[in-house]
Amino acid sequence: LGGSRKRAAERGADLVGKYDAAKRYAEGLCTTSSEYKRFVVFFADLEDCLDKICVVTKVRGYQAWTIGNRHLGGKRVPMEDILAEMMAARGVETIGRIRRSIHAKKMALRNSISATMSTETVLLSRKSAQLT
Repeated sequence: LGGSRKRAAERGADLVGKYDAAKRYAEGLCTTSSEYKRFVVFFADLEDCLDKICVVTKVRGYQAWTIGNRHLGGKRVPMEDILAEMMAARGVETIGRIRRSIHAKKMALRNSISATMSTETVLLSRKSAQLT
């Protein structure tokens, strides 16, 4: 996810227009910055994947997502909140969140650039409606 940065500004405007958590994160970021472009293309690609996954998930079917809240430009990206909003727009409601520490990391808690993730969240969701 997060491959091509083509049309990043256009994709970003669409993303922040649809999801409040994405809008809150993007406030104050320059739309031409590397951090903004990385943020936008990752979530635009994730949204494309969600479209496909949510279509094949049966009504009353479950999904489990394990995600970590990364930092871009020293600012925490609210990944679980953005993902929950994206799923809600597709008729998939969040029914639980389990936060857990990452005990055995292969990288140091801090690398040469920034702190690494020390926790992750398992987002549990259930499809409540078939959207067309």
